[in-house]
Amino acid sequence: DKFIIAFAQHLKRQGRFEIPKWADVVKTSKAKELPPNDPDWLYTRTASMVRKIYIRGGTGVGGFRKVYGGQFRRGTMTNVFCKSSGKIARYILQQLEEMGLVEQDENGGRKITKEGQRELDTVAVQAAEVEDEEDEDDPRRRRRRRSTSPSRKITKEGQRELDTVAVQAAEVEEEDDE
Repeated sequence: DKFIIAFAQHLKRQGRFEIPKWADVVKTSKAKELPPNDPDWLYTRTASMVRKIYIRGGTGVGGFRKVYGGQFRRGTMTNVFCKSSGKIARYILQQLEEMGLVEQDENGGRKITKEGQRELDTVAVQAAEVEDEEDEDDPRRRRRRRSTSPSRKITKEGQRELDTVAVQAAEVEEEDDE
């Protein structure tokens, strides 16, 4: 969730992703009554799709139509599943290909490129660093975090001290054995 927000902001800052004229008018599915309220919804959808391709390559337009589909409310009749818009998924994938983040897979669908993987990893690291800083700012989270994670970063001096203590303990054991 935090990665998707961070990558959407990254795409917006870069300015390489073109927003089409129809983005503020289009519905995301025939099951929807109105277009999305968020003016940056296309960046968010793009970040979500890139994450899905990163996790599981080979997903194409049809797969994304199923993923982003939802219940079609038909009044008094029962609700039925309805796929989302294919134009939006196709447009996003084409833009990602132009940016060099995604390429077509030989088995169908799309897969992440080396450059795309590098960019996603850097954004993920930045998002994790921001999360760590927020945890340090909030004393309640800091306490909770300390109690759950026993492993902490060890400095070089601390590591040297641990090594000397381990060596001394080994020497004492050898003397006891003799």
